[in-house]
Amino acid sequence: MQPQPIVSPRALAALRAGRLIEAIKIIREENRLSLAESKRLIDEVRKAGVHAVPDAPELGDEMPLQALLALREGDLIEAIRQYRARSGAGLKDARQAVRTYLVGDPLLQRQHDAARAERSRGLMRKFGVGAGILLLVGTWLAFRSGG
Repeated sequence: MQPQPIVSPRALAALRAGRLIEAIKIIREENRLSLAESKRLIDEVRKAGVHAVPDAPELGDEMPLQALLALREGDLIEAIRQYRARSGAGLKDARQAVRTYLVGDPLLQRQHDAARAERSRGLMRKFGVGAGILLLVGTWLAFRSGG
């Protein structure tokens, strides 16, 4: 099994600063990928919402791409799982690393919060439909046994 490519803080910093070629070069060197593979990985990161931001801070830990995508989708548990798989860190350390990374990237934090809010709304809708069905079944049973 080939290790999952990572997007290091250096590559993210270069990307946020608008230095696309430098970001591709860093990804290429750090992951030993071809130029095309490195460009594809950077394109995936950009699609995930990481774009040039003036004076973006360096982030402390490397974060696997799949963990970044999970965070963007609002799935903190999957991000921690992906981080653990890549780094070999324990649960507590992985949780801390992912949360620290999330706090250090305001754009990703906003995307994560928005995705979680949307997921919550979806769950509440499902809960409401389920409660409505139970109420109807209960009412039907009450009339059926009473009649």
